[in-house]
Amino acid sequence: MANVRIATAGMRNWILNLHAALSGTGVHAAHMAVAAYIGRGGHGSRPETIADAYWRLHTERAEAELVIQDLPDDYLERGLADKFSESHESTESTGPEPGKS
Repeated sequence: MANVRIATAGMRNWILNLHAALSGTGVHAAHMAVAAYIGRGGHGSRPETIADAYWRLHTERAEAELVIQDLPDDYLERGLADKFSESHESTESTGPEPGKS
């Protein structure tokens, strides 16, 4: 995960500097970070809400960065990748047994 975070930080820094360099040229560069369980959280996690935020960022061209954060209070305890936990795997259907349909 460290490599992804380093790359993301580099991309964010580059976009924010690009935004400043392009100021006054009519070209808009912006960074949007989404920290949410998309479609499974509150209002800020709804796909429509995120799409509206992207559209506003594009049309208004006022901000260099927009952060959507809609994680539950216990997201650190639950883990961001809980789909890989044993308890989650045991509740998923593995499909029909081999040779049976």
